[in-house]
Amino acid sequence: MIQLLIIADDFIGALDTGVQFASNGAQTQVTTDVRFDFKNADPDVRVLVMDADTRTLAAESAYRTVAGIVHRAQRVGVPYIYKKTDSSLRGNVGAELAALCDATGAGRVHFIPAYPDNGRITRNGIQYINEVPVSETLFGQDPEFPVKTSCVAELIKQQVDVAVHNIQGNVLRMPHLPEGVLVYDCETETQMEQIAYGLSRRGELAFCAGCAGFVGVLPRLLGLVGPRPQLPVLNKQLLVLCGSENPSAMAQVNAAEQEGITRVHLNAQQKFQLEWAGSEQAAADLDTWAELCKEKSACILDSNPVEGSEEDTAYAQEHGLDALQKRANVSAAMGMIMSRMLKKLDDATVMVIGGGSMLQFMRQAQVSSLKPICEIAPGTVLMTMEYEGKQRNVICKPGVFGREKLICDVLKIVQDTSEK
Repeated sequence: MIQLLIIADDFIGALDTGVQFASNGAQTQVTTDVRFDFKNADPDVRVLVMDADTRTLAAESAYRTVAGIVHRAQRVGVPYIYKKTDSSLRGNVGAELAALCDATGAGRVHFIPAYPDNGRITRNGIQYINEVPVSETLFGQDPEFPVKTSCVAELIKQQVDVAVHNIQGNVLRMPHLPEGVLVYDCETETQMEQIAYGLSRRGELAFCAGCAGFVGVLPRLLGLVGPRPQLPVLNKQLLVLCGSENPSAMAQVNAAEQEGITRVHLNAQQKFQLEWAGSEQAAADLDTWAELCKEKSACILDSNPVEGSEEDTAYAQEHGLDALQKRANVSAAMGMIMSRMLKKLDDATVMVIGGGSMLQFMRQAQVSSLKPICEIAPGTVLMTMEYEGKQRNVICKPGVFGREKLICDVLKIVQDTSEK
């Protein structure tokens, strides 16, 4: 029976939160189906994480989507609902918190946006990233979701008319809690645990919100624990698909190539031209890559250009592609390549760098559900999914996380489990 529903606004956020329960032994399912049938859910699943994909929607649409999901979950008696938000406050944070508050009829939602272990803290109602107000970081200039204010209450009120209260100090010592969205100051993991414990004592954990940081303290308090999952035997053949242009991701594939791992750079046509997928050239290229992967212990298909190449820039200018369209086309191309390569490489372990690429694969392959197992490195999630009638092991991570030698580390883990 589903005891906790987590509603995320993007795919990576869904994985980040789901894996924390899975690694603590709670049967966890991640779905991209916002019309998920709660009545016919797997009875063994205790935590359902739904990627509502609302970050890209207009605020009103995001509100309606979240409210609709909450209504359906409550009709089947899901006792706990958590609204997962971005730790940098991108997206429709205010609208989605209001939706949770209104749809539940609870009168208030407890919002803990801090993630101290990742440098995200909330002090006097201001969100900081590594001691810099969030609106003054790169997130303030994000091309898709710029964060224009660091004041959490102001950000929420820009999107929706709702009462917002900044909560400081020990929640257990407050004589009463106001209604609306309650934003909690938090600068350390200890404070995070104190907030969670205080809300638990007051019976107020039913409707909370925040990033993956607060989720980390919930498994024990909600009794969502069990035997720790065992790392499955992984096929020693590793295919890495990099659809991220983040500097951290590029550093990781560079380091892997320097260690001798084969790397193929996709050309501009392969990653930007959507028609390429149906061409004879695509079929030939995919066959070539599949044979290369079979010959090697690991192979990287990389959407980033060769250093110093101007091919991508020239192609984008010629075809009028802006940065957002380029990113969308790359994700679509990597999703298609993954679906076809999985058919050609029967048992290979696949690692996807870039949540957009993984999400596009799921959409194109009509895969709406997967099960996280554990993190094999910080921010790097191992999961299983059913594809073409088989259970496949997939590793996924956002471009921003991970140390430089991450791909090499993953390859060693894959090889070690295959030998066992």
